[in-house]
Amino acid sequence: MQTDGPPAFGAHGSLSPHGPTAAALFDAAVPGAPAVPGAPGVPGIPAVRRLAVIGLAKNVGKTVTLGALAAEAAARGLTLGLCSTGRDGERKDAVTELPKPAILAPQGALVTTTEDALKEGGAAIETLERLPFTTPFGQALVGRVTRAGTVLLIGPGTASRLRQALEVMDGHGASLCLVDGSLDRLAAAAPGVTEAAVVATGAALGATPVDVARQTALALDVLRLPGLEPGRLRDRASEAMDQGAVTLLEGEDLVPRHLGLATAAGAWGDILAALRPDTRAVVLGGALPAGLLRAAGTEPGLAQRLRFIVRDATRVFPEPLDWRRFRRRGGTVEVLQALRVPAVTCNPWSPTGPSLPAEELWREVARVAAPAPAFDLVAGLGPH
Repeated sequence: MQTDGPPAFGAHGSLSPHGPTAAALFDAAVPGAPAVPGAPGVPGIPAVRRLAVIGLAKNVGKTVTLGALAAEAAARGLTLGLCSTGRDGERKDAVTELPKPAILAPQGALVTTTEDALKEGGAAIETLERLPFTTPFGQALVGRVTRAGTVLLIGPGTASRLRQALEVMDGHGASLCLVDGSLDRLAAAAPGVTEAAVVATGAALGATPVDVARQTALALDVLRLPGLEPGRLRDRASEAMDQGAVTLLEGEDLVPRHLGLATAAGAWGDILAALRPDTRAVVLGGALPAGLLRAAGTEPGLAQRLRFIVRDATRVFPEPLDWRRFRRRGGTVEVLQALRVPAVTCNPWSPTGPSLPAEELWREVARVAAPAPAFDLVAGLGPH
């Protein structure tokens, strides 16, 4: 990766994603796919059919990662589906105004976007089906690429709409759907929407490789929250989530006590006041409030005594300091549906300062990403 400016762009404004490192990333993220790019015959059916790519910040290489996976999918004969949780594929970032890598869609790929966005890219797209909702950027639709080129992806907005768009692309023959997401748009990674998430990190998160690795480790600690084992606790928590926003499970028999709150947001004081000595777990139907997490990390013994249970890791948005304190004091958050992170990518280029040494950054990220493999797609770094 060059160190004196943005990554160099190749044809059509995209970094070249080809090579053994991209192939290794694809094999880690999409098990069961055809092993030999371009091999003749009927392609294999991948074990993962819906894969999210989540960036931990802007300019960490999320779009390059998506492009590498898309190119590998096309080379292996898979019918690709492309979708975003927001707006991706524009030439410049709407916030930073920095140039962005393009999203290249191969011929035959399916895309979810809007009518107004069809004319923004270089690809020719045939509309297959209009989706039953609109976005701030116009009518949502699914189309098929009839001539390869760049595309502008406009996301459906909500997790339920994203799931609906993915189902429509499945219905039109997609064998692998890639969803462009980010840490502040985690709907893409929710279990039930996609099946796994590749995480992109990079120098935009910190001034040194150790800083980047520390921030990456914190994010991965949340994203990889453990799933509840089958048993009484899981059964009671699952039932409670469907019945109220906040439920306390009490005593050895885990008797549910619903607090009657419409939401846990802003109600952490009420939740703490309702706790009893025999309260064993706090089950949340929505998100885990930051205030509740902060209080649990500061009140002596509370983090260690209680188990906090949410539906999945996309419902947890901690402040770094609060999360570290909570974990140091023995705090546990568990989920009904665990999120799988099969791989991590890293980008040593920074938009705000000097770039970091590529190999040093990759080694630090690989250390915290384990057991998932880490890759630098541009420098060609990955597990050997």
